[in-house]
Amino acid sequence: MEMETAQENLLKKREALGIVVQEKTNQPILSTLNAMVEKFAVCNSHPGEKLPCKVCFDEMQAQREHRKERERLAEEKAEREKQEYLQNIKDHPEQTMTACGVGKRYLSCSFETFKGADKVKAVCKALVEKPESIVLTGDTGSGKTHLAVAILRESVKAGKVINSKGAIFTTVPDLLLSIRSGFGNSSGFEQSEEDFVNEYAKTPFLILDDLGAEKSTEWATATLSAIIDKRYRELLPTVYTTNLTLDEISNQLSRRISSRMSEAKIIKLSMPDYRRKRSA
Repeated sequence: MEMETAQENLLKKREALGIVVQEKTNQPILSTLNAMVEKFAVCNSHPGEKLPCKVCFDEMQAQREHRKERERLAEEKAEREKQEYLQNIKDHPEQTMTACGVGKRYLSCSFETFKGADKVKAVCKALVEKPESIVLTGDTGSGKTHLAVAILRESVKAGKVINSKGAIFTTVPDLLLSIRSGFGNSSGFEQSEEDFVNEYAKTPFLILDDLGAEKSTEWATATLSAIIDKRYRELLPTVYTTNLTLDEISNQLSRRISSRMSEAKIIKLSMPDYRRKRSA
């Protein structure tokens, strides 16, 4: 209280003596700042336009729309090329069939060129829309391989298989040979036996042709059993062709393989030698 009274008395004395006290102000600084804002608030790209620049905004909008249009056209082109590619596969399935492992002798095999056995063909055709495992069994020349390849052909034409990653066609002897020679080579690219087995075990669609024609060894049986069992557990469709009955497979290979195959649809072909009939 005493300090406030002293300050008041000091002010009165200054006024009496004509001493004017000027209050401190930031006005010069504020003026400078305002001038700087005015200077730098102008668009560098469009002199005369203050920020935010409407011209820049319109240009950015136009660029954004142009970029969207380019992306849309690129997507349409990619989709068009994809559809053209798929249509070409459907019109000419042989190239994909070859990539899947079908040899030249069987490239022309189709349901149309298989004469007779209409009920059997109907069952095989149904597998294209609803894939499941099937065993085609019968004597040599009864058309087992022809039907198996026809299933693959229709799967390609239906867009279910579009490249070699979607299906594998192989004879069982060739399968075992490729696995044995593959994991033991010295190419510098190391792959284990399991890697080669998984290639067949995990492919979406597998055709095992001529099961039972391979030399029966403990290793061959174990390898086949591993592939068939993994496919069985993963519900992956497999087409088997064989001259053997399930009982003969059980005795010649293993009960485990026969048991897994028994879960598939079994079709017995009792036709005469189809190859001779076709060439007659």
